[in-house]
Amino acid sequence: SKLYNLFSNFGNISCITIKKEQIYIKFRTKELAAIACTYLNNTILGGNIMVLRECPENSDIWRPI
Repeated sequence: SKLYNLFSNFGNISCITIKKEQIYIKFRTKELAAIACTYLNNTILGGNIMVLRECPENSDIWRPI
């Protein structure tokens, strides 16, 4: 819920997927994702540095588990 609360400040989130040591957050639009990335890249959350990057839209990551 911390991730959702933090990232939802930048817009509506469609999906959050956790795989191994990576977390994928899908916003409703690419513009919202870009804004979140601008403000949150290389910030610290829970003692870890968040490194944010864009993921291709057609990636299998967004399919439900």
